[in-house]
Amino acid sequence: MRCDFIEITKCRNLTSVRLKGCDWVTTDFLLSLVRYNRNLRRLVLADCYQISDEAVESMFEFLTTLTDLSLEKTAITDKSLLAMVEHGVTAIEYLDLRYCHGITDYGLMLLRPLRSMKRLWILGCRSITERGLASFRERMEIDLSPRPICAIRPPSLQV
Repeated sequence: MRCDFIEITKCRNLTSVRLKGCDWVTTDFLLSLVRYNRNLRRLVLADCYQISDEAVESMFEFLTTLTDLSLEKTAITDKSLLAMVEHGVTAIEYLDLRYCHGITDYGLMLLRPLRSMKRLWILGCRSITERGLASFRERMEIDLSPRPICAIRPPSLQV
């Protein structure tokens, strides 16, 4: 399927869109989609490698009621997470950021105000540490098992 074969402006009542692996999804296409479908609740953009921070930031201007968002394996950074919070996308329950190498502990910190989150996928995010995840562990499900923040050594006696 190619972008120029889809007349997205005719699809005005979508609530769920799955575009996994669609390398033809561009910023212009994404913005057309969200501009005409402000009732989207679920959006999957996994493996859409042309998706950038700028596209996601603009998308959040139109979609403030998203509950389920997958940005797995996209080139987004912490800037996208900041835009999510700044634009009031507070209904997010499920957020998939797997293999988003531009996401850091700082970006996770920005998500703290989002109390509706139930599940966070961050497997493969190289810049996320247990310190960044610690405040989320008690209130939501995370796809990584807890890891020690520092090595714990058994007490020893010296004689």
